[in-house]
Amino acid sequence: MKECIEITAKELADYIYVNSIGVSDVSAIIFYDDLVKVVKDLIKRFDFTPVSLRFESPEWDNYYDEYLLSIISETKELFVEPMVRDGSYINSETIIEYIDVNASKKLGREGRIQVKLIK
Repeated sequence: MKECIEITAKELADYIYVNSIGVSDVSAIIFYDDLVKVVKDLIKRFDFTPVSLRFESPEWDNYYDEYLLSIISETKELFVEPMVRDGSYINSETIIEYIDVNASKKLGREGRIQVKLIK
Protein backbone atom coordinates (compact mmCIF):
# COMPACT_ATOMS: atom_id res chain seq x y z
CA MET A 1 0.00 0.00 0.00
CA LYS A 2 1.16 3.50 -0.80
CA GLU A 3 2.23 5.77 2.06
CA CYS A 4 -0.47 7.90 3.56
CA ILE A 5 -0.02 11.67 4.07
CA GLU A 6 -1.44 12.97 7.36
CA ILE A 7 -2.70 16.52 6.84
CA THR A 8 -5.44 18.90 7.94
CA ALA A 9 -8.26 20.01 5.63
CA LYS A 10 -6.51 23.38 5.25
CA GLU A 11 -3.28 21.65 4.22
CA LEU A 12 -5.23 19.56 1.69
CA ALA A 13 -6.57 22.78 0.17
CA ASP A 14 -2.95 23.97 -0.09
CA TYR A 15 -1.87 20.70 -1.75
CA ILE A 16 -4.75 20.91 -4.22
CA TYR A 17 -3.99 24.52 -5.10
CA VAL A 18 -0.22 24.11 -5.46
CA ASN A 19 -0.48 20.90 -7.46
CA SER A 20 -3.16 22.30 -9.75
CA ILE A 21 -0.82 24.94 -11.18
CA GLY A 22 -0.07 23.89 -14.73
CA VAL A 23 -2.28 20.79 -14.46
CA SER A 24 -5.67 20.72 -16.12
CA ASP A 25 -7.53 18.91 -13.37
CA VAL A 26 -7.08 17.79 -9.79
CA SER A 27 -9.59 16.01 -7.60
CA ALA A 28 -10.09 14.85 -4.05
CA ILE A 29 -12.35 12.06 -2.85
CA ILE A 30 -13.28 12.91 0.71
CA PHE A 31 -16.13 12.79 3.17
CA TYR A 32 -18.66 15.55 3.89
CA ASP A 33 -17.18 17.31 6.95
CA ASP A 34 -13.71 17.62 5.43
CA LEU A 35 -15.12 18.49 2.02
CA VAL A 36 -16.94 21.52 3.41
CA LYS A 37 -13.71 22.79 5.02
CA VAL A 38 -11.63 22.28 1.85
CA VAL A 39 -14.20 23.93 -0.43
CA LYS A 40 -14.52 26.96 1.86
CA ASP A 41 -10.74 27.27 1.99
CA LEU A 42 -10.30 27.04 -1.79
CA ILE A 43 -12.93 29.74 -2.31
CA LYS A 44 -11.76 32.05 0.48
CA ARG A 45 -7.98 31.82 0.18
CA PHE A 46 -7.47 30.98 -3.49
CA ASP A 47 -10.46 32.67 -5.19
CA PHE A 48 -11.91 29.54 -6.75
CA THR A 49 -15.39 29.91 -8.23
CA PRO A 50 -18.01 27.34 -7.23
CA VAL A 51 -19.63 26.22 -10.48
CA SER A 52 -21.58 23.16 -9.43
CA LEU A 53 -21.73 22.16 -5.78
CA ARG A 54 -23.99 19.22 -5.02
CA PHE A 55 -23.86 18.54 -1.30
CA GLU A 56 -26.11 15.96 0.29
CA SER A 57 -26.02 16.37 4.04
CA PRO A 58 -25.71 13.23 6.14
CA GLU A 59 -28.40 14.52 8.50
CA TRP A 60 -30.93 15.65 5.89
CA ASP A 61 -30.28 13.43 2.88
CA ASN A 62 -28.98 10.33 4.68
CA TYR A 63 -25.90 10.32 2.42
CA TYR A 64 -22.76 9.08 4.21
CA ASP A 65 -20.52 8.13 1.28
CA GLU A 66 -17.63 10.02 -0.33
CA TYR A 67 -17.75 13.13 -2.48
CA LEU A 68 -15.75 14.01 -5.56
CA LEU A 69 -14.22 17.50 -5.48
CA SER A 70 -12.88 18.45 -8.90
CA ILE A 71 -11.11 21.63 -9.87
CA ILE A 72 -10.11 23.11 -13.18
CA SER A 73 -6.98 25.12 -12.54
CA GLU A 74 -6.99 27.32 -15.66
CA THR A 75 -10.38 28.81 -14.80
CA LYS A 76 -10.19 28.24 -10.99
CA GLU A 77 -13.55 26.45 -11.02
CA LEU A 78 -14.84 24.03 -8.36
CA PHE A 79 -17.22 21.13 -8.83
CA VAL A 80 -18.62 18.86 -6.10
CA GLU A 81 -20.77 15.78 -6.52
CA PRO A 82 -21.55 12.63 -4.54
CA MET A 83 -19.32 9.70 -5.54
CA VAL A 84 -22.19 7.22 -5.34
CA ARG A 85 -25.05 7.29 -7.86
CA ASP A 86 -27.70 4.61 -8.06
CA GLY A 87 -25.69 2.41 -5.70
CA SER A 88 -22.44 2.53 -7.73
CA TYR A 89 -19.33 4.69 -7.60
CA ILE A 90 -18.92 7.17 -10.45
CA ASN A 91 -15.69 7.19 -12.43
CA SER A 92 -13.02 9.84 -11.90
CA GLU A 93 -9.93 9.97 -14.06
CA THR A 94 -8.06 13.11 -13.15
CA ILE A 95 -4.34 13.69 -13.42
CA ILE A 96 -3.79 14.16 -9.67
CA GLU A 97 -6.21 12.57 -7.24
CA TYR A 98 -6.20 12.75 -3.45
CA ILE A 99 -8.25 10.06 -1.71
CA ASP A 100 -9.24 9.85 1.94
CA VAL A 101 -7.50 6.74 3.25
CA ASN A 102 -10.82 5.46 4.62
CA ALA A 103 -12.36 5.68 1.16
CA SER A 104 -9.56 4.22 -0.94
CA LYS A 105 -10.17 0.58 -0.04
CA LYS A 106 -13.80 0.76 -1.04
CA LEU A 107 -12.90 2.50 -4.29
CA GLY A 108 -10.06 0.16 -5.20
CA ARG A 109 -7.67 3.06 -5.87
CA GLU A 110 -4.77 2.33 -3.57
CA GLY A 111 -2.29 3.63 -6.15
CA ARG A 112 -3.42 7.23 -5.85
CA ILE A 113 -2.25 9.79 -3.28
CA GLN A 114 -3.86 8.82 0.00
CA VAL A 115 -4.54 11.35 2.71
CA LYS A 116 -5.54 10.95 6.32
CA LEU A 117 -7.27 14.15 7.36
CA ILE A 118 -6.52 15.10 10.94
CA LYS A 119 -8.02 17.81 13.10
